[in-house]
Amino acid sequence: RCLLGVVNRNEYDLARRDLALEVLDDLLGAWEPRPVASVAEIEIGKVEESELERRFKAALQSWTTNVDNENISITDVPGTGRFRAFELRLEVPGDDPNRPIRTRYRIEEQEGLSTSPSVLPDFLITRMDDRGPKIAVFLDGFQFHASTDLNNIAADAAKRRGLRDEGHLVWNLTWDDVDAFHRSALVSPPTEPAARVIVGGEARRMAQKLQHRLGGLYEIDALNQNPMALLLDFLARPNVAQWSQLARSAIGGLMAAAADDQRGPLGAADGEAFLRRAAAGLTPVWPGGDAEAAALAARHETANGLGLTLLVDSRPGREADQRWTVVLALPDADRDLT
Repeated sequence: RCLLGVVNRNEYDLARRDLALEVLDDLLGAWEPRPVASVAEIEIGKVEESELERRFKAALQSWTTNVDNENISITDVPGTGRFRAFELRLEVPGDDPNRPIRTRYRIEEQEGLSTSPSVLPDFLITRMDDRGPKIAVFLDGFQFHASTDLNNIAADAAKRRGLRDEGHLVWNLTWDDVDAFHRSALVSPPTEPAARVIVGGEARRMAQKLQHRLGGLYEIDALNQNPMALLLDFLARPNVAQWSQLARSAIGGLMAAAADDQRGPLGAADGEAFLRRAAAGLTPVWPGGDAEAAALAARHETANGLGLTLLVDSRPGREADQRWTVVLALPDADRDLT
């Protein structure tokens, strides 16, 4: 049966016989029929992963095709084994109107990294026109990573920590992230996918004020983008120093907007115990007494109820990136995944 009758017209170039056979090989290569009492018992985690990887590639293709910029493109290049690779070229305006920012990347499927522990990201992005950190992209299907049947949160976190320790960047995308971006990219020109607000309200206002005062080049709302849109923004403007400044301004805004009972000073002897409780997912205990303040800490809760503990070291002699600590404890017990 011809696939074109059931494919969106903007995805005709993806409806290829060889791609369909490749997907079927992935799905049926280790086929072992077995009886089940109900279709509800069928595990579809790996199928979800394969489809999510396909949607990521389709979203990139749709966006580069429909974006109103002839200098943005993605092309196939030789990959490794049966896996594909792509070259992504981006161009966006720079601070100087006469000097646009041009970048070029290689995107590889299933390219392993010899970190500790070793890891196989879904995609590995490497800058080709200049030096820069490799970006390991993980497409986290819920059933294969964070369900009661397959709870891989702790193992995944260890792998990502190993990547960061080696100087690589880690980017996690969920089905909803990719799907929202893909839908917005199917029109020409693409629309803006729905924002995922991290810094909003008074915190956003305070963060933007701080960002301007410190001379940051990027707007706070860059952090509130759809995560896949944010990835492409980072690839187009890969100034790590400016993104770090933006993150510090965002943290400063969250701290400044914290309620009085969720913010307070810490003595030099209090900080470690305070952060250990936060890392264990426990509500930090604000110390009493009149010890000389060595740090300022605050608590913030995201729109989805995830708690952040923020701490800035106010002692002299600390570099900007050494002053800030942010602890986010993600509950990963089976009872938290239902």
